[in-house]
Parts: sequence; structure tokens; C-alpha cells
Amino acid sequence: MENQIVNDNFWSEYARMYNKFTPSFQKKLLENISQYGFGTVGDFGCGVGKLHKHLANQNNSKLIHAIDSNKQMLDLASKNKPQNIDTIYSQLELNDFNSNQILPKYDSIYLINVLYANKNPIEILKQITPKLNQNGNLIIVDMKRKTNLEQLFQVLDDEYTGDKDLENYYHSNQILSQNSTPHAYSINELESIISLMGNFQTLEKNETHFLNNANCLIVKKN
Repeated sequence: MENQIVNDNFWSEYARMYNKFTPSFQKKLLENISQYGFGTVGDFGCGVGKLHKHLANQNNSKLIHAIDSNKQMLDLASKNKPQNIDTIYSQLELNDFNSNQILPKYDSIYLINVLYANKNPIEILKQITPKLNQNGNLIIVDMKRKTNLEQLFQVLDDEYTGDKDLENYYHSNQILSQNSTPHAYSINELESIISLMGNFQTLEKNETHFLNNANCLIVKKN
């Protein structure tokens, strides 16, 4: 990102708070999108691995490859690892897929809150879509250009009343929101960009997640 405050140290501190707070609207999203994961799953920008227990509950995935550029995120993800599914953790910059030959092909790929947090999201999509097997699912969740943090944090405040980290967490999300605007897309723009990268069929197109603050686009590679 252009603003250097969003650096590796920022993500390391954010990881601790992100791991701590899992509001009901986030659980609902993860439960919904986990149904599209199957086979070998690539979770790019996996964060602290919140998705993984939901994938394990679906019992359709045989392996999760969890990838993130931040070590603290990966350390927390490994501690959150579900017992009934194999998971591999890799520290890798999210714009460096082409130079890394160890990456396999995937039956399902997740990009949850990744595109808006990177300054070249189209390049990331260009590098990731060839890693998806034919008939594989690509699941993209990304924050909208304008997010209502007050609305989101009212729910957090209700569900985590009095928690001392809420104010810092809110401030961190303000920084992310301010930095994300140039790199966020509408759901129609996302669908158009994906269509330029191959033959994809839209399975779900949803703008209501995260209390109407996130886009969710799920496509199948034909």
C-alpha cells in the first residue's frame, strides 16, 4: 500500500485483534462460503485461519494450503488448525505467486479481504486464476469502497461489551478503510474483471454480507 503505516508491523498487531473478535455477521459469511470449498483448497491471504474450521465442518476438503505474507497471522492460523483436515502453512507475498514453483493447482481458491488490501489487485487475480483447476471454484469476498464502520462496530460492541481492544481495533480498521478505497471494486466490476481472465460461471453474487459492507462473488472455472 502507498501508506507505509500499513506494513508488516501493522498486520502483526492487527492479527492479534482479528483473532480475538469474530462477530456473528462474520461467522454467517464463513458458514455460507465454506460450502463452495472442496478438494485441495488454496486460502490466499488466510489471516488467522477463521475459515478453516468451517471448511472442516463441511467435510468436502481434503487439504488446505493456507498462505499469508505475515508470520503472526500464520502462527495464529496454525494454533487455530482444525484437527480433522490436513493444513499446510506458507509465508508468501501475495504478489509473488508466479515466481514460486511449489504452488500446486487448486480445486477451490479463497480470497477473503485480500484485493482491497493490496495496491495491484488485478495482478493478483491474473496470477491466481491459472492456479485454479477446471471446474474449480473461486470465492472472492472483498470490502466495498465505502464501509459503515460504525454499523459494524456497533455489533462488535454489543457482542464484546467493554473489551479494551475494541477502540484500537476500530482505529486499525479506519486506517484500512482509508487505504482501501483506490483498490476496491463494485461486485459488477469484479465480475467483469474475472470474465476477462477465462471462462467463468457465476454461482453466487451477493452484496449483503458484513451488514451490506462486503461483496461476495463466487465463480466456477469452466
